[in-house]
Amino acid sequence: IAQIPILATEQPEYKRILEKYKIGVLINPEITNAYFDGFEKVLAGNYTAALQAAVKELNWDVEKLKLKNLMEECESRVHSKV
Repeated sequence: IAQIPILATEQPEYKRILEKYKIGVLINPEITNAYFDGFEKVLAGNYTAALQAAVKELNWDVEKLKLKNLMEECESRVHSKV
């Protein structure tokens, strides 16, 4: 929502989001100067359009519908087994 580029370590969920939306830089923290080099890449990049597009999908209004649907599906499965 803040539309700030992301500097993240190579965790699976961070990697999935950054590769899909192109809104930041992934680093391997075990590499010397990885944070500094990644920060420089973030500062040099232009993420404005990608961040504006990502915020339309990565927000609570969208995520709460996914959560609601998941909860309804779980409830339906529980009731069908009873």
